[in-house]
Amino acid sequence: EARGDLCPTRLRALTPEARTAHLCRIRGIGPWTGDMAAIFYFQEPDIWPDRDAAANKAFRRLLREGQSLAEAAAQFAPYRSFLALHLWRWVDGAL
Repeated sequence: EARGDLCPTRLRALTPEARTAHLCRIRGIGPWTGDMAAIFYFQEPDIWPDRDAAANKAFRRLLREGQSLAEAAAQFAPYRSFLALHLWRWVDGAL
């Protein structure tokens, strides 16, 4: 039943990867939603939302030529969620 699948205490006990995999078993929830839940609800500090178009587009503007997004984002571990939050604020014109 979905109610048990969404128990915050049970979900919080999982690793972010396991939590996203668990959530993706629920119809309508995909990896992007799992990343957003990890960042905003579970306040995980090290999530890079690699499926987020706005974060990726903004980050590409800052990369050196030939540098991959994954390679560049890895340099910000264990604080990639904060990188994403700042990139979103930049895209929104708040920075």
